[in-house]
Amino acid sequence: MAYTMITAQRLCSASELELVAASYASDKTAWTSARLQNKIQRTRKLRDKYRDLVRRTRAAGRVTSGGRYGAQPKTQMLAAQRVKLFDETLARYIAKLARLNAAERAAKEREAGKRKLQGLFARGVASPKTASRPRAGKTGEPRAATPPAPAKRRPVPRHAVSAHVRARNQRRQAARDAK
Repeated sequence: MAYTMITAQRLCSASELELVAASYASDKTAWTSARLQNKIQRTRKLRDKYRDLVRRTRAAGRVTSGGRYGAQPKTQMLAAQRVKLFDETLARYIAKLARLNAAERAAKEREAGKRKLQGLFARGVASPKTASRPRAGKTGEPRAATPPAPAKRRPVPRHAVSAHVRARNQRRQAARDAK
């Protein structure tokens, strides 16, 4: 179940609620990698804190009740809900960080391509007018596309042969050996 801000408001303190609310902010927010890493670290710490609380209350309940899961006190149920809430929050922050890293990587690749093209222009290998056109053959006509190489057939491995065929062959061999 995805937790809403109203549910989070009932479960969290003010500082925890700020952390959860920030995870819902759009990607257009000025996120930096370091800021997201900090939020991920804080969210993990809170999730682990409540996960440990669930374990401790469950163990204490086992001792008092003698049952496998122990009594289900309200604190244990609320802590379990907080664990799920912070798991979801953590997932949102990790997704934001992945998108940010992908965008930064793409920007670096575009910049590297531009620098490479500028180097080609400077050496006279290419000109800005022809840089976007496809290369032509010697006669000025476009190059013909080479057909792909035919796929090689691989031998069928022995374990891929059906079991009943192997058994039939073994029976026939046994009959020949018995003669």
